[in-house]
Amino acid sequence: LLDEKSVLFDTVDWSACRQLLENLEYLLNGTPLDYLVINHMEPDHCASIEELLLRYPNLKVVVPHCGSFLPLALPRMKSILPAMVSQGCMQPIDWDANLSRLYFDLAGNPTAEVLHALLTITTPDHILYGSDYPYLPDAVLQANLERLKQTFAADGELAGYADRILGRNAERLFVRSAACGRTPSE
Repeated sequence: LLDEKSVLFDTVDWSACRQLLENLEYLLNGTPLDYLVINHMEPDHCASIEELLLRYPNLKVVVPHCGSFLPLALPRMKSILPAMVSQGCMQPIDWDANLSRLYFDLAGNPTAEVLHALLTITTPDHILYGSDYPYLPDAVLQANLERLKQTFAADGELAGYADRILGRNAERLFVRSAACGRTPSE
């Protein structure tokens, strides 16, 4: 999507990465890629993320489904990194700088436990409402949104983030001046 900002929806399998990069360079014509929105974490959707992050240092990435396994795996990765660095197997990682480029959508009808786990690796301002549209029927999407609103209302900490997560964060991320102030509804 090319407009005031540029958005790439998914990347490609590693075998097609070179062609993707050439196509992007041609289409962007010297302007930066602003956003990468990943729909699923399988290689055919996201295998080329690393190369895009290297080429576009200000790229913001929307990670699907509450970060998938990342909220569970990241604490372990952080704990073993010093040993890996000391043995020369890895370079140091600036976790905060890397994570600051990631935004997480809530597709998949998350529970309060999943939301709390996600908040261990990011801030509330980096969490976006996501619905899995158009892959689910409207009735299921509406029911999931109502359940999510109930989850927010039932949890004291999460309740304070509801307005941001249900709309304001996405407006801030994708729209220059958010004028409507709406959250997802019918």
